[in-house]
Amino acid sequence: MNKKRYFDFFFKILQCSFIAIVILALYGWYKLELNTDILKLLPETPSLKNLQKYNQIFSSLNRIAITLVHKEKKEQDLIKAGDRAIELLKANPYFANVQARLDMLSGAEVKKFYEEQMPNFLELKDFEKISQKIAPENVEKRLSSIWEQQIGIAPTSSNVRIDPLQFSELFWKKLSWEVDIYQGYLLSKDHKALLIQVPSFPKQLNHEENIRCWDFLKETKQKLNAEFPGIDMIAIGGQRIAIDNQKRMISDVKLTSFLTIVALCLLFWGTLRNFFFFPLFLLPSFFGMFVGIGICNLCSSQLSLLTLGYGSIVIGITIDHGIHYFTHIGAAPSITPIMIIRNILKPLSFSMISTCGAMMILSFSSFPAYVELGLFIASGVLGSFLFVVVLYPKISESMKKKNIQSIFKDFPDFLKKLEQAKWVKIGKAFMVLSVVVLAAISIPKISKMEFVTNLEQFSYRSQETQQEEEKFFSIWGDQRGKIAIVVQGKSFEEALEKNDAVYSHLQSAAKKNELKIDNLAARLLPSLKRMQSSHEMWKSYWTKEKQEHIKNSFHSSHYGFSSRAFAPFFQQISNPSQPRSMIELWKNTAFSALFQDSVVAKENHWYIQNIIQVKDAASIDRLYEAIEKAAPDTILVDRMQILKTTDSLLKREIFWTVVGVSLFLLLILKLYFVYLEMILCNFLPLCLSIVCTLGILDICGIPVDLFNVLVIIFILALGIDYTVFHTCSYLSTGGVKSSTRTSNTSVVLCSVTTILGFGSLVFAEHPALYSLGFCSIVGVNMAWINSLFITPIFLHFFLPPDRKSHAIHFYHLIPTFWSAIGYFFGFITLSTIVFPAIAFWQKITGKYNKIVYLRIIEYLNKRVLSIGPFGKIVHHNFPPREKILGCVVASNHLNTADIPAFNSLPCDKITIVKWFWKIPFVGAVLKMAGFIPIQDTQEISYNNPHIEYCKKALAEKINVFFFPEGTRVHGFKMQRFHQGAFVLACEEKIPVLPVCFFNSRWIFPKGRFIVRDFEMIASALPFINT
Repeated sequence: MNKKRYFDFFFKILQCSFIAIVILALYGWYKLELNTDILKLLPETPSLKNLQKYNQIFSSLNRIAITLVHKEKKEQDLIKAGDRAIELLKANPYFANVQARLDMLSGAEVKKFYEEQMPNFLELKDFEKISQKIAPENVEKRLSSIWEQQIGIAPTSSNVRIDPLQFSELFWKKLSWEVDIYQGYLLSKDHKALLIQVPSFPKQLNHEENIRCWDFLKETKQKLNAEFPGIDMIAIGGQRIAIDNQKRMISDVKLTSFLTIVALCLLFWGTLRNFFFFPLFLLPSFFGMFVGIGICNLCSSQLSLLTLGYGSIVIGITIDHGIHYFTHIGAAPSITPIMIIRNILKPLSFSMISTCGAMMILSFSSFPAYVELGLFIASGVLGSFLFVVVLYPKISESMKKKNIQSIFKDFPDFLKKLEQAKWVKIGKAFMVLSVVVLAAISIPKISKMEFVTNLEQFSYRSQETQQEEEKFFSIWGDQRGKIAIVVQGKSFEEALEKNDAVYSHLQSAAKKNELKIDNLAARLLPSLKRMQSSHEMWKSYWTKEKQEHIKNSFHSSHYGFSSRAFAPFFQQISNPSQPRSMIELWKNTAFSALFQDSVVAKENHWYIQNIIQVKDAASIDRLYEAIEKAAPDTILVDRMQILKTTDSLLKREIFWTVVGVSLFLLLILKLYFVYLEMILCNFLPLCLSIVCTLGILDICGIPVDLFNVLVIIFILALGIDYTVFHTCSYLSTGGVKSSTRTSNTSVVLCSVTTILGFGSLVFAEHPALYSLGFCSIVGVNMAWINSLFITPIFLHFFLPPDRKSHAIHFYHLIPTFWSAIGYFFGFITLSTIVFPAIAFWQKITGKYNKIVYLRIIEYLNKRVLSIGPFGKIVHHNFPPREKILGCVVASNHLNTADIPAFNSLPCDKITIVKWFWKIPFVGAVLKMAGFIPIQDTQEISYNNPHIEYCKKALAEKINVFFFPEGTRVHGFKMQRFHQGAFVLACEEKIPVLPVCFFNSRWIFPKGRFIVRDFEMIASALPFINT
């Protein structure tokens, strides 16, 4: 009565929980918002925070790059298409500030500024090249070229008066521009592509706005292709990849969910008598998905599309609850639905708690992807469980009113017949052997496996996006895989000074060929302090002697130039322009357009970035240390560093997550089964499944990555359910049958539905979903196979059929190790040191005595048995040693522990040894002590020669010990005594000392490798005279 009252109270709690979870899920759906940013699924490491800050400063995720590409070199056609593209783009408010042509007047001002300030931009190494340019032969050559330009033979340069020796080339050649400015337009080097400048959007676009933006660009591209057939418009950046991911995700979710439902339809169409039940099986799954999405979105600001993509997994897992319920309904139609719930609540709740608990352990991870996925699956499984427990009884009552009782076809009978087939035994043996071989191959491979944390493999790109990105980067340069170094300052000048400090270290590394500087900021944007330093170097270089020398070189030429022709040049040499701060150019539209990707003013701070390409990865750490010392607040964005940090963190996270899940499962197994044997029977197959799964992945060449490594958690969380159901079935039948008919049907259907849920992900095109789907199929199949074939082996080993046994506990490992270590080192010491020393001494003295050896063996066994933890041996009613001489000692034989027990008896004795003498060290000790060895093929009988050795020992007043039963007894009845020992006693007319061993049956029974705690009693009975 109390149990029913407790169940009713607990059932009301479940009903209230069902109502609460529905309300929470509805609120979560109300505020549902999707996340398409893959970076939000990674932990906030310092390197990732730098990347996020970089994206926020430079609006990298909000900036679009557009270029027009012509198949041929036709500049005018490109310019016309560029003007038309600008006209079309400005019709959309998102692209109101787009432009293709630089302001020519502003561009002229920038050029004039740099030409006037050219002496203030030069570096120390540039003056070595100036010395070469002012050499007489070079001056003569340049004057000849200028003379040809003036008379029309060669093209005329506009700045020959201010820079006749082309000093400015020293500055401009450093820039390595990827563009040509043609009539104000930015063209590629081959003049086949035109770059359209698209400023970043003033505000962050939401997901719907991004979709409309890219749809508009697609329409613009189609219009341009129609008007200009030979020209193609390419647009990359922004949220294009995120949109590709979203579309692919939604498509994959629809596809995998559809395939899962279709596969389940086919499965249940073949197993259900009435297809009306199929929707009932799916209701908990759909409710679980509803709860999972709602609760997950409620606990996080946004729900990742990757998490949503695992909806088919939730369907495959949560349908198991309905299967268990209806298989028990079909097996016991006379029992009320609420009684069915009461009967299966314990295993059903175990399944829910194990899966939810294992998944919730992921919430302690620093990876948001794991936290979100764990919460999604755990809440989905909980919702499905509550739906089955609360609502299924009501549904079943209406079914009983309609006389709908039989649910499944003859599927359980089919499984029963299949299990009885002859070839099934061969198949089982083959599967077991395959698993053992696979595990042996996998173990050495696991230690060499590497985690792959390449973010590119988790992000989907459509084929069109990939082609356009590759084409764009081939024209304008590929910035992928390069490092961004961003300095910041409260003023522009402060940022420039820090940039100079960083630039000096970059130059040093570039000289050592460790890196390459790829952008213009460091070269074109010197600080005022650096310009002043260059100004002083210029003035100190042009001494009066050098100025006179260069003037004489120009005036003494025979080309007839007037003395005023190069006056601006000599004026710049003697009196260079004073340094002017770069802030003067910031308001220039052409300057700001050129440097919009390198210089940003935001929130009262200035940010300047440098892009470098590392050639020597080994030196990058030293460079980072030098940069951080020069400018401590520098932002370093290194993709490889992010991957490296994520990789090490992932390994640590997975290790501790697996440890946490394992400890959790061991805890609930301990609460559920109590005994160590039962825990091992359920947990060891899971460990074997993990080993085999990782080995198969390595053999197939599939790397372990951020998402498919979760298969280890799935194996632990789901595989434990399969092993527990098999164990419960085994115990319920007393070990006679491997499983009952009902549970066999449940486990097979549950495993198949789970595999179908995971398997549908193989058809997904998104790399993260496909990777997890494939690995999960392997993992769940291995968990199911091991639970079906390996778990029964463990059960038969630890719990033999129809055999009662005391429980094995964890602390039994202590006496096990104590006994193993005690006997191992004891026999090694006796056989290598003690007994050889005694033998040597006896040979010297000529006095040979076996008694010494026997007393030492007696002492060793008594010490190990009595001093060891959790062990004790007591000797009762034994006569004094001097009265037990030359007797036959006979004892019952219950356990392997009887052997050290008889060796510890307080008398001098030997026995007949059949196989112990083959054991290294042990055999040597027994032979030296006089024990009687015989072959394995010999029977111990009175007619055999070994009886003569016994008579010889009895003559020497040494007792001979026998186990008359011949071997250990498996039952509780004493077996028939063989007569050999008693015939020997009668013939020699010596007494028999009966000895009884108590409490030794479960110490170390046959087939076990655990020594339990014990208190063993050896009791001597009165002598039997012959």
